[in-house]
Amino acid sequence: MNEFRLHSIKIKFSTMIIQFMISVVALIMTSCNTTFPTQTNFKNPSKVCELPVELMEISGLTDEDGKTVACVQDELGDVFVYDLENCTIIEQITFEGQGDFEGLTRVGDDMYALRSDGAMFKIVFNENGKPDVQQIDTKIPALDNEGLCYDEKHNRLLLAPRRKYTDKAFEKSFRAIYAFDLATEKMMHKSALQISVSEVLELVERKKDIELFRKEGSGDVKFKFNIASIAAHPEKELYYLLVSSEQFLLTVDGQGKPLDVLPLDNQMFP
Repeated sequence: MNEFRLHSIKIKFSTMIIQFMISVVALIMTSCNTTFPTQTNFKNPSKVCELPVELMEISGLTDEDGKTVACVQDELGDVFVYDLENCTIIEQITFEGQGDFEGLTRVGDDMYALRSDGAMFKIVFNENGKPDVQQIDTKIPALDNEGLCYDEKHNRLLLAPRRKYTDKAFEKSFRAIYAFDLATEKMMHKSALQISVSEVLELVERKKDIELFRKEGSGDVKFKFNIASIAAHPEKELYYLLVSSEQFLLTVDGQGKPLDVLPLDNQMFP
């Protein structure tokens, strides 16, 4: 059986540590019969890098090659190129002014950055070192957006709101994943995936080591289900979501059906 290999790297001072597992070195595979990579030890990272002050608020990243990643932080419109072998910033490229940038992904030689308000930026790098930048209005019906990834199988970008949907009734029951068609360079009219909050909660409650928030007084479960990052399997209909509020990884299929959850150690991933 071909294996799904995922190597873990811990980045200190980052609230998005797990992104290095699901969207940087992530998804180095051919095929896999399990919902989570079997060769990854999430409690024993293969390398630890201590980030400089410029990246203490690192919020989104993507692979460049086997040795470097590109990342953004949530205050500046800059792409930082980071050397994983030497744990150092080797390049900093400005593409926009100050802003709350939360997601970054690479498609070929180009990159796309997501701002929390839903604005997306296509970054085309030139030989002169100054990138051409196109701002894209995604019109996502949410005010707090964090997840962005390249879905190679369907030639699209996937965008995941964290919270603050404009439709509060919808938000109580579902989380949506939206898609940007790279062929037409337009947002798709309907959400690509809708994930049932109750179905995910049912999976989570089976895991005794996932801590749930409870309301004061009644003690009822308050399931926040805030999605912070997303990654797509390049061959299979599998999608991986980092849920930062309750600290777990979620796998869903191409219909948005929850398949499995993986608890994360809150000491390793604060």
